[in-house]
Amino acid sequence: SREVVVAICRNAGTKGWVDFTPAIVRAYSKTLPGVTEDDRVERRALMDLYPGKPVEESVFGVFMNPPAIPPTEGIDWMMRYRADAWNVLARIDPKGTARALLMQSATPSGSDPVLDALRAASTQLRVVPITGDELTWLVSLRGAKRKENAAWWQSAAAAAAQVPADQTISMRHLEPVRWAAANRPEYLGMSRSALEQAVQARLAGRQFHQRTVSEGKKVDGPVKSELFERRCGELSWGDLLAILVIDEAVHQPHIVKALFAQASSDRADTSTEYGGLLAFKQSKGEPERPVVMLYMPRGAQRRGDTQFVASDEMVGASDLALAHYHFHVQKERNAEYAGPSRGDYEYAARFGRSCLVITAIRGGLMAVDYYQPGEVCIDLGGLVEAP
Repeated sequence: SREVVVAICRNAGTKGWVDFTPAIVRAYSKTLPGVTEDDRVERRALMDLYPGKPVEESVFGVFMNPPAIPPTEGIDWMMRYRADAWNVLARIDPKGTARALLMQSATPSGSDPVLDALRAASTQLRVVPITGDELTWLVSLRGAKRKENAAWWQSAAAAAAQVPADQTISMRHLEPVRWAAANRPEYLGMSRSALEQAVQARLAGRQFHQRTVSEGKKVDGPVKSELFERRCGELSWGDLLAILVIDEAVHQPHIVKALFAQASSDRADTSTEYGGLLAFKQSKGEPERPVVMLYMPRGAQRRGDTQFVASDEMVGASDLALAHYHFHVQKERNAEYAGPSRGDYEYAARFGRSCLVITAIRGGLMAVDYYQPGEVCIDLGGLVEAP
């Protein structure tokens, strides 16, 4: 309970219980809506335990030296502590500036595959994971469990080197960058304004549907626009490239057909929303083509017809995914829910992913909305079912 966390933090800070530092950092990783950073009792405990040391440095210490706890029930506790520390840093060091400096001076006592992955990502891929789940994603990409990851890393690094030097990219941009280098190399030479014009050209003439329901209630006042021309100023060069690539992939006829089939199954199942991964796959001797892979929530994760819970299998399989997606198709006419909910935005921020929500508008028409960390949503228009 929160009361116990508060009591332990206050005692630890005043009595010098430094052994509690990893547990304090894990508690600090949890968001508390309405509570400012200065009011977090975990922050005060760390300041009391390590006077004169920046909180970022104390948290980074847990990242570098997590408790040596053996794995239990498939949980890698050392990685869990490191991911939680990274989540704290994501909140108090959102641009990664402090982390970059701390990593430069870090000297691990032995081999450290996590720190090695971070440094390789920075130098070879030009990215730094922001959240703990992005860190876990990076470690999986760098690991040796999947042979395809090593080949992907090599291709992504070569492609990232072609990104204009004045542009920064995030982990979610790497797959669009890699695909563009192989299939649309002209994209990588475009300026931000040129990419903006290319997105605008793709969206021209489409019909858009603004979400009008927030937290289950009809919104009386104005809502934040989902129109590209009104939100494009919030998009980076990498975001624009990702939208171009995702939009091209999702409008392929075989993808449209598959999404309508999945939506039909979702509507018939009232125990959960459906969702999955949009990715590029390549068969031997064939060019890459987009695919949509449906991941059914487990029984315990089926929390009703208005929520999608991504399974561990889905997240674990998404190393090379272009985007995560889910449906809002409870009714055939569901336009008021065309766009991400508060929980959907939190998901995108936590996992650092490009995401899509696909909503039923009427028979034979579904709306596609792109959203990303930072609560930015762009309406990509509709998908029309082939006759």
